[in-house]
Amino acid sequence: MAATDASRTGFTLIELLIAVSLGMVLCLTAYAGVRSSAQAVTVTTRMSLENALLRDGVLAALDDLDTWGSLDHPADAALRPLRGAGSPFAPLSLDGLPVDPDQARQDSWFNGDPNHGNSQDGGDFALLGTAAEPGRSWRHVLLQRVASQLGYYALIDYAPANMIFARRDETGAPDPEFFDCWAASPGAFYSPNHADNTNPRDFVGITRGTMYTVSAEPAFVADGVHRRYYRFWDYPVTGTVPFSQDAFRRAGQRLALLPLRAAHWPALSVTTRRFILGYRRWQTGTVVLADPLTGAQSKLFVATTTTTLRGARRMRPGIGEPGDPP
Repeated sequence: MAATDASRTGFTLIELLIAVSLGMVLCLTAYAGVRSSAQAVTVTTRMSLENALLRDGVLAALDDLDTWGSLDHPADAALRPLRGAGSPFAPLSLDGLPVDPDQARQDSWFNGDPNHGNSQDGGDFALLGTAAEPGRSWRHVLLQRVASQLGYYALIDYAPANMIFARRDETGAPDPEFFDCWAASPGAFYSPNHADNTNPRDFVGITRGTMYTVSAEPAFVADGVHRRYYRFWDYPVTGTVPFSQDAFRRAGQRLALLPLRAAHWPALSVTTRRFILGYRRWQTGTVVLADPLTGAQSKLFVATTTTTLRGARRMRPGIGEPGDPP
């Protein structure tokens, strides 16, 4: 009887196979759970890294748009590419003329015929002021000095809100730079994208279908970007980069971020742009994050209100900004 009971203890072969199979199922299930958890942690960490990079990219764009550091670094003289003549951060000389005149002053008014362009059909408006007449020359001198010394973007930035962008030279003749919309740019402020052609224009008229920008990109600087307009609606061959879409895509400032990043990290690129187009002043940043592992891209576009060019110049002493202390 005892021998019979002892022979029945333990597992049979079938029971052992069943137990091993169930154990393997449990182990595989646990492994799958651990693997899923590890993958979830990896994805979460990756997303956290990408979100942190996007935040840093947006902050870098906002900082650059506010300080203008990519165009004129306030601390590093080697990073000031726009200090040369005709560039936005070049010295400005107005020979004592105010940038912001009293609007009651006669020389701040527009003395001209808005309905007859630059003809004398409505009279000889040179009798009311030219660039050579003391007390009547402010508008004529300001337009020429700022345009030639700093460029068109700066001219619009400096001009009062009610400025009419038309001038007469020292002889009383209309200045072609400020009415001849068919002249080749650079060196022509008016673009042909306007129904009234050569008639005097205000801010709305100047920026209708026309873009003005500031850039330190070598190809654009060589092409006279700061005294050039970029047409928005059509594409005449007036230069190497005549179209506003070209200027928008290629004239922005690319910020150098993460130069020593790990190869498996996402690549971050930030581009800032400053331009005037369509009755508005634009300050924008484009932040692009590219994942080298999946090929996926994320893009953020930022448009904001920032320091003007004139404000940025006033934060940089020694460039002849009107109003700087002696």
